[in-house]
Amino acid sequence: MTPGGILLDVSRLLARQDADTPTGVDRVTLNYLLHFLDHPHWRLLAVTCSFGYVRTLDAAELLALAQRLRTAWLPAHKLALSSLHLPPPDSRTGDLHRVVTETGTLLCSGPLARVAANHQFRWIYLNVSHDDVEVRAYMQLLREALGLNVVIFVHDLIPITHPEFTGDGQTEKHRRRLANALRMADLLLVNSRHTATELAAHAQEAGLACPAIEPLTIGVEPLSTLPQARDTLPGDLQHRPYFVVLGTIEPRKNHLLLLKIWQHLAEAGAQPMPVLVIVGKRGWKNAGVFELLDHSAELQTHVMELSSVNDAELAALLTHCQALLFPSHVEGWGMPVLEALSLGVPVICNDLPVFRESAGTAPLYLDIEDLNGWQQAIMEAAQGRREVQVPALPDWSQHFAALEELLRSLPPAPPVTLRLHPVTGPGRQVQAWLLVQAVTGIPERRLRQLRKLRNAPMQFLLDSALPPLRFLGSCWQRLRGAS
Repeated sequence: MTPGGILLDVSRLLARQDADTPTGVDRVTLNYLLHFLDHPHWRLLAVTCSFGYVRTLDAAELLALAQRLRTAWLPAHKLALSSLHLPPPDSRTGDLHRVVTETGTLLCSGPLARVAANHQFRWIYLNVSHDDVEVRAYMQLLREALGLNVVIFVHDLIPITHPEFTGDGQTEKHRRRLANALRMADLLLVNSRHTATELAAHAQEAGLACPAIEPLTIGVEPLSTLPQARDTLPGDLQHRPYFVVLGTIEPRKNHLLLLKIWQHLAEAGAQPMPVLVIVGKRGWKNAGVFELLDHSAELQTHVMELSSVNDAELAALLTHCQALLFPSHVEGWGMPVLEALSLGVPVICNDLPVFRESAGTAPLYLDIEDLNGWQQAIMEAAQGRREVQVPALPDWSQHFAALEELLRSLPPAPPVTLRLHPVTGPGRQVQAWLLVQAVTGIPERRLRQLRKLRNAPMQFLLDSALPPLRFLGSCWQRLRGAS
């Protein structure tokens, strides 16, 4: 059986395609999509699972997705979109099949049935975003009904090891995700040896056999190729020393430590008085930090909050700052640390094992319990930026070279007897088909936005791409804080 077919899960990209700035997992998933589009020796099908319906994207939809996200999220990416290797059109994409698994019934589109029926050509399902891995029936469809090899990228175990830093319901969801990955995957990819150790320990604790685990270091985005002129910065930053903290404003990122330091510096009349630039959207479980940002008189002229920054703006901000500050309690990888070091920017960060693994001795490591140590280091850096010995940084070409070797060495999945039932004729099957068509006629991202509107309406407004809705969200947030 010839290897060479990739069934890449793009559920996360579809759900996030309206976001103006990507998360780290978003960047990884998009890099994977662009890599396989640019390598015609791999046949590529993009797949998504939504509301019990598993379908593949046609060439036009996939190209539009790749173009939109690469332009918005990865402007420094060198791939010429006009040369992308797109899957051939399938004139039978509209046919539908019902699949009964041990844990549920799914509907899937025709191309998936033809993938499974081609016994001369081996397909590998690849999920690098965590999305939908928690759906047991979906994993069973891929492995036990379609007979695919399954490869899953696990970015971290934070919802399990540090549940206090995650949203409601995320810990149990991640446990289901990892249980399915451990049971169904032929290979688990991770971003570091630290994550590999945690994952193996979790498997042992859960009493589950562990498939092969392979660390693949995430590539560093080439921010150095983007414009970095200081005159593109906001006015205050062109004449004052400033520091950058990068990431969603959530408890895990520990913005509170820095705000306490800036309050103390302002009260003490520190000279020079630096600016703290917070780059990231407001997140969850952080009412105390939002209260300080909105109402602390000491912070009003010394802290700048930027919720949306593109790569070119980020490159300029990092290039001219005194240092990147990264006092996170825990990280799966910590991409901003390496992005800053790639530009020769000093980093002051918490002493985490994953940072030691990825960045070596380049950062200045400080214990986040040592408030005085952080304040002293910040004031010393405000006086003058230190030289940085840039470590050898991983790139995407090394990552994908290692990945392709791993994929080609996978033994074929055990053969299966297909359990696909065409949806034809009268009765409940046609009703189910009509229901699925009606639901999936709404893009996945819109359905997820509707769920967010129902479950977290204020955050829905704050994250909107429309300024009036963001304004309403900020007013709501202030009113709730005042009450």
